Amino acid sequence: MRFVIRVDDRLVFQEVVDAKVNPAQRGWKEMSLDLSPFAGANRRIDLITEPYPKGDIQFLTAGWGRPHLARSPSAPRPSQARFVSTQVELEDQVFVA
Repeated sequence: MRFVIRVDDRLVFQEVVDAKVNPAQRGWKEMSLDLSPFAGANRRIDLITEPYPKGDIQFLTAGWGRPHLARSPSAPRPSQARFVSTQVELEDQVFVA
């Protein structure tokens, strides 16, 4: 599986995990990513998991677990924030502002 983060269609992170071949990659992995270089109004952040490289998802389960989006205390508060999920329930998400 390939994990990808895009900001406004710009690739800012990707990592390939092949837990079928490498058992050490099984389980949860903690990570954090500073997105402040992409700060600004009306940003879209996509957290994507996709089959890689051939699209075969047999025996695979992967996803982003409980992502947290936080802003710096000195950053201005957005007038509106919206989260749309196509794969997980919104109640699983926690956002700190």
